[in-house]
Amino acid sequence: AFNGLRVAGVRGSTGTPTLIRSNVFAANRTSGVLVHGSTGTTVGGTGFGNTIGGNLLSGVRIAAAATGNTVEANLIGADEQGSDLGNVGDGVQITGATGNVVRSNTISFNGTGVRILDTAASTRAAGNRVESNLISDNDGDGVAVQGGVNHVIGGIGLGNTITLNGGNGVSVGSSARSPSSAIMVRGNLIGTDDSQAGLGNGGDGVRILGGGGNTVDRNTISDNTGAGVSVGGSSTNTIGSTTVGAGNAIQMNGRGVTVSDFNGVASVTTRGNAIVGNEIAGSLGDGVTVSGPKTVATTIGAGTVNGTLTGLGNTIRDSGGVAIRLANGAQQVSLQANSLYDNVGGATAFASGTNNGRATPSVATAELTYPSRGTPQLAVTGTLASAVIGQQYQIDVYSSRPEDGVPAGGTGTGYGGRTFLGRVTVTATSTNTRSGLLSYTATVSAAGAVLGDYVSVMATNLRPPAGTSSAYSEVAREITLKGVATASAFASFSK
Repeated sequence: AFNGLRVAGVRGSTGTPTLIRSNVFAANRTSGVLVHGSTGTTVGGTGFGNTIGGNLLSGVRIAAAATGNTVEANLIGADEQGSDLGNVGDGVQITGATGNVVRSNTISFNGTGVRILDTAASTRAAGNRVESNLISDNDGDGVAVQGGVNHVIGGIGLGNTITLNGGNGVSVGSSARSPSSAIMVRGNLIGTDDSQAGLGNGGDGVRILGGGGNTVDRNTISDNTGAGVSVGGSSTNTIGSTTVGAGNAIQMNGRGVTVSDFNGVASVTTRGNAIVGNEIAGSLGDGVTVSGPKTVATTIGAGTVNGTLTGLGNTIRDSGGVAIRLANGAQQVSLQANSLYDNVGGATAFASGTNNGRATPSVATAELTYPSRGTPQLAVTGTLASAVIGQQYQIDVYSSRPEDGVPAGGTGTGYGGRTFLGRVTVTATSTNTRSGLLSYTATVSAAGAVLGDYVSVMATNLRPPAGTSSAYSEVAREITLKGVATASAFASFSK
């Protein structure tokens, strides 16, 4: 039995803060609890939660510029036994309201778990927080943000567990009034729980359509049917972080991360998205896919293209497809210091016409040298086609282990590299470039280079169109000691 009252809906109005505790709000023809233009209302509270289910609209609705209200420790759509008491509409809906908190609730079996909606009212939705909830088994999205600014889904130590919803785990989109911007999705378990069970959502783990300037970091996003994170028709979003350890663990999803120019309605300019510092592992398809002719200036990995590392690369491994795919005319995609290995389809696959057809460099030799003084170095030589006199190119050097799938002799396509060894900047001149073929020598620190490992390279334009990277080299060469043909010969020589 439940303590408290069974009532036909509660409306907290402007005035003295209201406490709504230990009740059952069920089978109402509208919402279970309506907080309308109120300030400081608390629905539930630790030890005083309500059971709210079976209502024809939302379980709890906060509307009409309501500010500073809290929904805490309630059962919304389920009872203590986990039975389905779902509300037909949203578990919690925040409409045109600011600074409200949805915390530590169980929100299950509703249409959508939590919806934040920016309406055409005079006050826009801003600064609402959804934290420390269990949001599962809802018919649609776990959390749907439709417009507004500065909402936070999760937080450091305040993450939600968002599992087994029919739609996306978290959806960040637009309302008729405004797109969503500066939304933070942080520290959540999306498609899994503390036991690391596979409890994926039916769509993407996180989907961003339209708007921009949003951040997705510190989440574990696992086992979702679609992509771990998808971005469509939205600019300047950051998936991951340049802070060590603050990226996302994106694992065992249908695809890892996708960026396209389609916002759900039309293709629009999609610029300046960054995928950085993430572990993207075990995707059934590709690790990262960037597509669409209006998708430009996407950064995958660390830093900028000015020769200085300012962030972190991604680790992309064990994908069923390729690690990184460019498709449908995507341009100015910059690859920076990623670790790519054990992907079934190889490291990179760039469709014709993507990245302005940036040619892939070749590797001729990769030799370790041990000077009598100073630091051991690795010297890599090769060529880069379609070079333009006066253009600067950044040559990134990577190594792979034999067990990373590099075939005997080191020949093969796009094996990428587990370890980023370093980079150099080369300017195409009349001395080193003949008929568009630039001959380069990239000398980097030998730290991390091992005899018998394999080297591959990639090139990035440093002048317009800046940030345009090539695929990884088509041939990986075995690292040898200078003057010794192979590692086995070196072993014989050293006896």
